[in-house]
Amino acid sequence: MMTISESRDLARRARGIGFTRREVLKFGMLAAGAALATACGSDKSAADAVVEEFAVGTWKVKYQLSSRSSATSNPKPLVEFDLTVNKDSTFTISGDPNLPQSGTWMVGNAFIQISADGTGMASNVPEKMGDASLTWQWDSSRAAGASFEVPAKWDSSSSTLTLTGVDGNRNQFPITATKQ
Repeated sequence: MMTISESRDLARRARGIGFTRREVLKFGMLAAGAALATACGSDKSAADAVVEEFAVGTWKVKYQLSSRSSATSNPKPLVEFDLTVNKDSTFTISGDPNLPQSGTWMVGNAFIQISADGTGMASNVPEKMGDASLTWQWDSSRAAGASFEVPAKWDSSSSTLTLTGVDGNRNQFPITATKQ
């Protein structure tokens, strides 16, 4: 777990290579939403049972932002936090003070919505999360409804969901959420 000083240093380095707090938040919330999306990848048939038995719990989320330029020698900052999904449709985040510390989530028919310092929604969530993709939309009121496809892969042997994020320069980077 990161100290506050380490987290601030990480945020400073991220801004130094062109990442804003908003971008860090957007990808952090994408990771949180993805961890909730794994509930759709269980073999359980009833959605409530899936969420309760599968998504609820603590997830270790990690991603490493790609650099703005492949020529830069700046180290790529690692973002790491714990996401705790609760049965009462709330979640908490610990380990990174740059992210909201709590929020709410809602599961519907093929979508998952999370709210914390903005709203993100995963839609077209597949019934089973193997090798699939989902559509992610972050805070549509400010981003004019911009959405993008996010490839997702579930590894049941390690209880890890891996998403492939893409930054503003079209650099790809993995986002992992591992059930603890």
